[in-house]
Amino acid sequence: MRTSSLALVSVFALAFTAGVLHGCGGSSGAKPTPTCVLSSDCTGKLVCALGFCVNACVDGSKDCNAGDLCIKGDTGNFCRAPEVATKKCALNSDCTAPLVCGRDLTCREQCAGDVDCPPQQKCTVSKTCADPAVDKLYNAATNDFNPPPTGAAGSTGAAGSTGAAGSGADAAAGSTGTAGSTGTAGDMGTAGASTDAAAGTTGAAGSDAGTTTNPDAPEAVDMTTVTPNKSVHQGQSAVTITITKAAGGLSNATVVSLGAIDKSKAVVQSSSTDTSLVIKVTVPHGAALGMQTLVVSTKGGVITATNVIEVTAITAGPAGSDANAGSTASPFRSFGQALLVADVGDTIHLLDGTYSSATAAMGGSDEKWNTPIPNNLTIMGDTVAGTILDGAGVSGADGIDSPAMLSVQNVTLKHFRYGVNVNLPNTTLTLQHVVVSASTSYGLYIDTPAVGSTITLSGTDSLIDQQAQQYGVYINGNQTATNAKITLNITDATVQAGYVVLTMYYTSGTTVNLTNATLKDLGTSGAISISQTNNVIGNTITLKNTTVIGTINLNDKTATLTTMGGSMTEKSGSLLNLSAAAAVNFSGTTFTMTDTSNALNVTGANTSMTMTNCKIIGGGAGISQGGAGSAVKLRGTEILSPNYYAYYMSGGTLDLGTAADAGMNGLGLPISPSYSTLNVASTGCTITSSSTSFGDHLDAMNNIIQGVTPSAGVVAGLATRAPQIYSIAAGSQITFF
Repeated sequence: MRTSSLALVSVFALAFTAGVLHGCGGSSGAKPTPTCVLSSDCTGKLVCALGFCVNACVDGSKDCNAGDLCIKGDTGNFCRAPEVATKKCALNSDCTAPLVCGRDLTCREQCAGDVDCPPQQKCTVSKTCADPAVDKLYNAATNDFNPPPTGAAGSTGAAGSTGAAGSGADAAAGSTGTAGSTGTAGDMGTAGASTDAAAGTTGAAGSDAGTTTNPDAPEAVDMTTVTPNKSVHQGQSAVTITITKAAGGLSNATVVSLGAIDKSKAVVQSSSTDTSLVIKVTVPHGAALGMQTLVVSTKGGVITATNVIEVTAITAGPAGSDANAGSTASPFRSFGQALLVADVGDTIHLLDGTYSSATAAMGGSDEKWNTPIPNNLTIMGDTVAGTILDGAGVSGADGIDSPAMLSVQNVTLKHFRYGVNVNLPNTTLTLQHVVVSASTSYGLYIDTPAVGSTITLSGTDSLIDQQAQQYGVYINGNQTATNAKITLNITDATVQAGYVVLTMYYTSGTTVNLTNATLKDLGTSGAISISQTNNVIGNTITLKNTTVIGTINLNDKTATLTTMGGSMTEKSGSLLNLSAAAAVNFSGTTFTMTDTSNALNVTGANTSMTMTNCKIIGGGAGISQGGAGSAVKLRGTEILSPNYYAYYMSGGTLDLGTAADAGMNGLGLPISPSYSTLNVASTGCTITSSSTSFGDHLDAMNNIIQGVTPSAGVVAGLATRAPQIYSIAAGSQITFF
């Protein structure tokens, strides 16, 4: 580690004086001699650092001599002395503390992160500082140094000199020394010490400087194996990758990358040798699915093991076993075991089959329902019809108890208490291609604590199917006017129930968006219901190209209801009851009645309703308006084949067109001859009309035959125009333009 007060303080100067300075010249080379002890020993703006007079570097290596490196000190930064920069090291002891020998064989500053290095420098994988601008061996891809290039072989040593004659009378001359091995010249043979003097000493072998291969080159290996299996699931540990090469070169290994998995999860084991490289891998939870390629830098070169492992979802299936690993190649049997193994960000893949509390021998998976589901999980079946979670036989079990974030795809849930239960605030739940059927209470239950949640059901094959006295979707709000801010999106899916299809009970601020959806009342209780008017405000319902079979009851004095296209068909009673609502806008929607109930009842005080290019067919009255202060506006709208009245009015105002804005409506001729098309039955009602015909009806080919368009003028009080056009009570009036 880097010690305190590098060369800019006197402690280093004292160390230099004591003779403990180590240069970077290698173990056998000459070490540089200090030229200073204190900065006062240097001239000009130079400072004393590591025993040498050098420049300070305020703005990184650019303040140093060309190609040299800036080193970080505790009281300032300084340039590495040329005597240090040009020498090679082999061991940390070849360098002056706190410098260490870097992978490029030069003395460098040790680091744990970029913050430990001077400006513009990087802390490499081998934990020394590097400046990409000046370090030619720095490799940005690996964030480390490439080892120095291969050196050339040393020259053959020269023959040793002939030994001198012995001092004895009969002494023979020493033999000629043999040639030295590759490297430096052999030493001279020494003279014999006696009458039979020995031959001169053979020259020592030269050092081999050229046997290292180029570590940048791709390295071929003999074999790569993975245990226990190449197929590994998210969160799986104890995965071993073994790479072998009989010729060696696998030492000094560093993992460069492992696909999308953080390389810190791949650890080179101490048991590795030059011929066998062992790497332990832990696949993190939430890891990206798919094939992963391993890249390792070794002494011999770079090893690339393409598609070495495949990260799979945590997998379960009918043919699996809970004793298996839980990957695609080795699946669990039960959904519950997959949940026990899973964690944040994982995907569970359920192969087609039935997952139930029955034993495997009985065709089930021995499920223990109500196992907690980790947050931010994806549950994915093979097919919506084939992947079945069945809660039969377990009382009080819920199919899905949603965490704060969950995605469910291609799954059928049946025979649970709640098919899906949402009970946490700010939940984001996505259901795609999901069927919920035969729940004993609710198909989808959104409880009071789920404030701020967003729930989405989508897919043409998605279905919530509840029979008898069961609810389809139930949003349980608060007992006060608290704004729950829940959002429910249903797209392309069908929700049907024997009781209310979509119930909003004591809920405020809820937004319901239905797009290309179908709501079907299988009983007589209604399609959509907002109840408890005194404690409910601010709900918004939007239907785009949606089919509704059943009644919509709005009891929210500030609610808004919007339809764009689509249709509503009566199942029982009226199609729409606006006992309390703020703004209702219908556009391009067809309303069809099958009995003599009124199609649309506008009874809420101050309710505003606009209909544009809509069609109402049948009913006792097409529209019945009676709310005090209510206002209804019709444009381009047909009301056909009413039994009694096309329009019945006992309160509020009605706009069938003005002088500046033609109504272009058609009010149909009643089937019963004793009733009028428009009946204003109470005092204080005001109507305007332009380009609106009275008495429209269908011919035998269902073509619209236009009725009478009254002339401009004001009709007031106890006025009746026969046959069957309008009847205006005293105290009310209609103005024709």
